[in-house]
Amino acid sequence: MTMLEVLIAIMLFAVFSGVMVMVSELMAAMLSSDQKSAAPLECGATMADRACVELFFDDLVETLEQPTFSLANLRAALRQCKPSAGQLLNLNYDQIPAAVWPEGYEICLYDYGSVNSRFIEDLSADKPGLYLLQAQPVVRSPLKAPVQRLFCRPRSLCS
Repeated sequence: MTMLEVLIAIMLFAVFSGVMVMVSELMAAMLSSDQKSAAPLECGATMADRACVELFFDDLVETLEQPTFSLANLRAALRQCKPSAGQLLNLNYDQIPAAVWPEGYEICLYDYGSVNSRFIEDLSADKPGLYLLQAQPVVRSPLKAPVQRLFCRPRSLCS
């Protein structure tokens, strides 16, 4: 065997060993039983903010769609933006969603009924109302985009 062949063999062995170690460490991390299967979502990271807002909106819409939620609180909050849902909608402690609201966003509420007059809420005539929740970034950035959620209330009249 020549010296060139020995150097090539050692180099190939080193590359193969390095790749094998990296793959085995990655598999060990994925298959480790002491790690939590679902890591908690941490808001503040750019990619996680949208997921945090979506989870928060899921919980909040469940509360707002109920016919027992005060229509007066909802109408008082229309076309306003506040840093938290509790401030915007005058929510009780038990009505505030458990999901985390990311910093750097304001929550806004708009009525969709003024645009589409068929969906103005009138409980006496059994007509539901359409509303739009929006999370607006406080500081405009290409990394933070507004998030919107359209919902209908009261849920019993929406189908």
